[in-house]
Amino acid sequence: MKIRPYSRIVVEGMDGSGKTTLVKQLEEYLGDRGHFVPGYNRIKDDKPPMQQWWMEQLAENPINQIVVHDRFFYPELVYGPILRGRMNMDPSTRSYVQNYLRLHGFLIYCRPPTYVVAEEVTKEKQMEGVHGKFHELLIKYDQIMIDEAPFYNGRFAKYDWTADSGLTDLLKRLTLYIYE
Repeated sequence: MKIRPYSRIVVEGMDGSGKTTLVKQLEEYLGDRGHFVPGYNRIKDDKPPMQQWWMEQLAENPINQIVVHDRFFYPELVYGPILRGRMNMDPSTRSYVQNYLRLHGFLIYCRPPTYVVAEEVTKEKQMEGVHGKFHELLIKYDQIMIDEAPFYNGRFAKYDWTADSGLTDLLKRLTLYIYE
């Protein structure tokens, strides 16, 4: 079977929602068919400015591979306004990236129950302000993902790692997307 051109899976969600764990499971599932990209970290990484990095990532489309992002674009829509009071993106870049992902991507929103995310977020050191604004950030993520879902035309999944059949159901949907 042939892999869909420009296949791109974006795994999003609040800190502590299971994104990185899911990406590791996807690595196992996809093997060498996957090209895995960690999220942008302006503090730890030596990367170009965020908007430039987004555009470079979208320009990179490895042949016969599925690009999987452990976060990509959406955190800036959530964390930027709440923690910094503004987003670090111009409207044209936002529009381009958002439309590209809506056209080509499969968006997975990692969203276990709130009490689980609240417990998990306290286990690791977080960016300043995350703990104090936890509920506000989670509500904003929920709102953005609800707004985005219809634009993905069936290529959106809400994933709860605490649900028994969650991963099995998700992998079935991803297989249909990848080889469509």
